[in-house]
Amino acid sequence: MHDNAMAAEESRVDDRYAEQLHAHYVHEMRYICLTHMLVDALDVHLVEKEVILGTIAANCTQPHLRYNWAERMREHAGALVGDIYMQIIQCKEEASK
Repeated sequence: MHDNAMAAEESRVDDRYAEQLHAHYVHEMRYICLTHMLVDALDVHLVEKEVILGTIAANCTQPHLRYNWAERMREHAGALVGDIYMQIIQCKEEASK
């Protein structure tokens, strides 16, 4: 293969991998948003901004409960970010071989 053709193929592989990582991130972020709600209603859920900021904006009559839910949410979001980061690092390492 010519250098241009190889570079184009590597770019397509990188694009597909990036799309897969993004889809994984979106799926997991939706899961985090749905599982860390304080209320049990289908039309109420966290938004990504709350997860990223590590806070739950909904009102709660029990502040300790709200704090515990937010702490668990932060742990899950941190694990997601760490997982995505490690997959990017592994991809870069494989590409440099």
